[in-house]
Amino acid sequence: MVITESSAGAKPSVTTLEGELADQVALAGVLNTLVELHLSVVAVERLSAAA
Repeated sequence: MVITESSAGAKPSVTTLEGELADQVALAGVLNTLVELHLSVVAVERLSAAA
């Protein structure tokens, strides 16, 4: 799992979490943890695996 933080001037910073998860249960666990930490999830995207 890779965590990247970026900020652009006066705009709020954005943190990106990227990595492989075993299944939907693992994804639900990550999302539940973020909610428990009172962090906003703006988007969840499925990225295709590199060929």
